[in-house]
Amino acid sequence: AISKLGGVSPPMKIHTDHISSRRLVKLPGFIDVHVHTRDPGATHKEDFASCTASALAGGITMIFAMPNTNPAVIDHQSFLAAKQ
Repeated sequence: AISKLGGVSPPMKIHTDHISSRRLVKLPGFIDVHVHTRDPGATHKEDFASCTASALAGGITMIFAMPNTNPAVIDHQSFLAAKQ
């Protein structure tokens, strides 16, 4: 595909290194159980969107938000309030 775009293929190694998956543990994602989302209350430091985006970039697919926000998210009602 590259040679069709530019006309010339870039130089490539004939032997490429690879990682065999035979001995690797495959996981769907990691869980971080100690996350400071800062939302609500201190969104000038970080908000829920930036926190979860950076977690996802690092392979984290689930977070447990610490209740150090203002107000603290500690039950379903406070979760719904923070979600707005």
